Amino acid sequence: MWKEILIKEKPDTRHDVLCAWQPSHREGIWTYDVLIHWPDGIWTDSMENEVQACEMPTYWAEIQLPKWKAIS
Repeated sequence: MWKEILIKEKPDTRHDVLCAWQPSHREGIWTYDVLIHWPDGIWTDSMENEVQACEMPTYWAEIQLPKWKAIS
């Protein structure tokens, strides 16, 4: 479930999240990427470069680990 970025609370530990950027016009293309949200509230990309306020995504979704079953 997608949630608005403005309501994302600071995590207790590093938190990787799937992010979406809404296009500026109706026919625009949505953009998706994984960002890191740090306990101090800072957002970075995978190279740990800080994401500036004007570059923040519109929505985020928690990355779920896949459920796996041991092969018997």
